[in-house]
Amino acid sequence: MKVESNGGGGASSELSREQRRLEEILASLESVAPDCQIAASLIGEAADLLERARQRYDRLSRAAGRETELAEEVARRAEEWDVVFASIPDPLLVLDEQGRVAQANPAAVRAMGFDPRGMGHVEVARRLRLRHPGGRELSVEELPTRRALLGSTVVGERLILTAPDGREAVVQVSASPLRKNDRVAGAIAFWQDVTDVERLLAEQEATIEAIADGLLIYDPAGRIVRMNPIAERLLGFTGEERALPLREHMALLRPEGPDGKPMTEDDEPISRALRGETVHGVVVVLHTPDGRTVWVSASAGPIRARDRMLGAVVTLADITYLHQLQEQREDLLRTIAHDLRTPLSVIQGQAQLLQRLAGRAGDGEQALARSAEAIATNAKRMNVMIQDLVDTIRFESGQLRLERSRVDLRSLVERLLGTMAEALQVDRVRVRIPGDLPPVVADPSRLERILTNLLNNALKYSPPGSEVVLSARRRAEEVVVSVADRGPGISPEDLPHLFERFYRARGVRKSEGLGLGLYITRMLVEAHGGKIWVKSRPGRGSTFSFTLPIA
Repeated sequence: MKVESNGGGGASSELSREQRRLEEILASLESVAPDCQIAASLIGEAADLLERARQRYDRLSRAAGRETELAEEVARRAEEWDVVFASIPDPLLVLDEQGRVAQANPAAVRAMGFDPRGMGHVEVARRLRLRHPGGRELSVEELPTRRALLGSTVVGERLILTAPDGREAVVQVSASPLRKNDRVAGAIAFWQDVTDVERLLAEQEATIEAIADGLLIYDPAGRIVRMNPIAERLLGFTGEERALPLREHMALLRPEGPDGKPMTEDDEPISRALRGETVHGVVVVLHTPDGRTVWVSASAGPIRARDRMLGAVVTLADITYLHQLQEQREDLLRTIAHDLRTPLSVIQGQAQLLQRLAGRAGDGEQALARSAEAIATNAKRMNVMIQDLVDTIRFESGQLRLERSRVDLRSLVERLLGTMAEALQVDRVRVRIPGDLPPVVADPSRLERILTNLLNNALKYSPPGSEVVLSARRRAEEVVVSVADRGPGISPEDLPHLFERFYRARGVRKSEGLGLGLYITRMLVEAHGGKIWVKSRPGRGSTFSFTLPIA
């Protein structure tokens, strides 16, 4: 009779010894069966040995059962991990200690267009052409997986990849080392495709950049978080000034109302928007840090999300030019009301005098002559003003037409001075035009108007008897014509505005008329393709110069 062993480990060996002992006892029983007392003793010992063997066998069976349960649990957990790993929507790679891809979820395989398992991480990066947003390809040391294998954690690094099939994506990559017993045993890397987000941001940026008005976005604390280029040009803030708190950067702008009174904090459009108000078309005068005065129409409103204040948005429409037009219109109305009435009053007065003298024939011939001269002179002044207004309208409506031809400048000047002899003191004009000066391309009548305006101003604003010099010289493929006087000069504050429409000098050199003469002169010169400028110092005269193309 034999009992089979389960043959397993130290416990099995012990069971084998007990089985052998049991066999020996049984053999002894068979040999001593006649002796019942000895047999009884042996049977008892055999029973004890059998009981201990059974208990040991039960313990081993239970241990084996636990091992089986543990193995089943491990298998179940592994299956759950596989399901979770496969369900992760973003691409995910697990690298072993040597940097080979041990696992890749389906999202990674789809995103890359190939199965990277078993490949080295550097080879994977090269196949994906990983590069910086600027286009430069990443070096091995810059790879997020390489840095993770060296123990660093990479979070949200923005890169560009191109799959083998040509698909390009903007991705945000993160990577982290996997540690075991305080050493790096691998790495995990995952990324998110942010191509659509990048496109939306680019579209928003392009929209903001394309807005014709200035646009500013503020956070709830009143700090500027975004400005478009128009706002940057309007306000002229430096980077440091832009980062200032609301009250400090508003102090730099010194906002005023259209009446010139400082605007209070409660009235400022941005302050009202941050309090939850929406405002439209508030006229504000800003004094920028770079010294400009800018008129704007400001609108502002709060930015909210689910009843939470996120900040405010402000738009600034530059109405400086409209304000200037309004001022010019008012100046024009005042000028017309004053300057056109003056010659008309003289004409009316002289006409009345002629009427009275007509009744006393014979003794008023000299007075009649003076009256007639006054009437003619003021009628001419009035005609020039009207002509200036007509020409201005023509220039600005694009109706000006030039009849260009080859013009000998010296001959034109001599002819012009002859026709001006009765109206101006042309004997004071000195002409210095070389005989070999090439002809220019110009409209003769318009060129005469340019020279008449400049000579008239020079003679009018220089001392009686002083010389006015009209000169010309060649410069490359153009001719420079200059008219120089010895008058009181032009004040520095008037110089930048001298050729502007309706501008009347307020400095040393007081102007007459509508303030259109030099503006029309500039328009005529520019219509010929030339440029005009002035050099002047108070007390030392002025020189006006312009260019014309050579024929």
